[in-house]
Amino acid sequence: MSWLENIETPLKITTGDGKEFSPNWVNARKTVGFNLAQFEFPNIDGTLVKRNRPKGSKYELEIYFQGEDHLIESKDFELSARDPRYWLIVHPYYGELKVHPLELLFDNSGHNLTKITGTVLETIVDVFPKGSVSQKDQIDEQKSELDESGSQQYAADNPSPDAKDKALMSDTVDDQNKRTGRSISDSIQAADFRDKTNAANRAITNATSDPLAAMRAIDDVLNYPAQLQNSITARLDAVTDAFTGLVNKIGNSPQTIPASQKRFHEKALTSNVSAMATAVTNPGGGGSTSRSQALGMTQKIINTFNTYVETLDSMQNGTGGTLTSYVPNQDSLKRTEQLINFVVSEFLAITLTEKQEHKFIVDAETNALLLTHRFYGLDEEDENLTTFIETNNIGLDEMLLIKKGREVVYFV
Repeated sequence: MSWLENIETPLKITTGDGKEFSPNWVNARKTVGFNLAQFEFPNIDGTLVKRNRPKGSKYELEIYFQGEDHLIESKDFELSARDPRYWLIVHPYYGELKVHPLELLFDNSGHNLTKITGTVLETIVDVFPKGSVSQKDQIDEQKSELDESGSQQYAADNPSPDAKDKALMSDTVDDQNKRTGRSISDSIQAADFRDKTNAANRAITNATSDPLAAMRAIDDVLNYPAQLQNSITARLDAVTDAFTGLVNKIGNSPQTIPASQKRFHEKALTSNVSAMATAVTNPGGGGSTSRSQALGMTQKIINTFNTYVETLDSMQNGTGGTLTSYVPNQDSLKRTEQLINFVVSEFLAITLTEKQEHKFIVDAETNALLLTHRFYGLDEEDENLTTFIETNNIGLDEMLLIKKGREVVYFV
């Protein structure tokens, strides 16, 4: 293809959120860099340079949105540019490029056009070097994908929720607000959760025209118990308490519930059950303190998942081929099961390395320092002493004297 034909080829930019733009353009300048290592020696003139593989190329872009809608188009482009995923540019001269913008300058000083200039840097995608993915990141990614696919499925199945559907959404958010609120002790999290419930209620008001936004906002409320700055046990208790509230909403006659409301119940339950995975992997105010507690939490996860499956099965009627029939989404169910199985297997592996709880009846008057030295040994930062004090709820009156007959707990 000649350079004249290249010029006539439109420039296309697909931003990280999937939106496509075709602005006018001026040819981009390209800079190619290399990975270099420089070595200098005291007794030798000059520098030894070792050159390795090329770096990602830099491109100086100059694009224009022109016409009566140029301000709207440039604003849309600016919003899409904020998505952290890479851009795909099909350039008339340079072909297909996967890039990230380093900076963008928006100039609206001209009449009837917006000029955008900036630098983009070519990136590698799913190519070496690959970093290891942590257990938490893997779970968070699966959970996020499950939430989003469920919200989109609900919106596709119920494109215009009616008044009863919206009432169910509001009742669910209200109940979750009360239940989760009981578990929040941090003032900052309390304010954050209040903002999320308010946002959910606003989205529900517009659910008839935008059910997807409503479901996403409701997910923020349903997932919040798993993010609390509490111990793992407390977070899991908060999630399962929320699960109880969701099951109670279904009642004793699940077959009589309209199909659209069954789909909402399924989506809400799936978000809640999958949140158990993040509840036990998120960092927070503390972790499991004994093997028995960890095993107990694992059993609670399994029991809750089993109840989830039974509840979905109780609502099923027909074969899914009519508007009034309901069959649980098998893909969603399978992905939830895979996520729970993964968490349970990982959590069980962790419990095998947890310290075992031991109890001891003090046989003579002593103090916390001596008992810490006996069971753990002392350390420079006094972490063992702090652990012993917190584990046994030792107050000021027992710091200097722990009486004979007092039961204490330690872990080895």
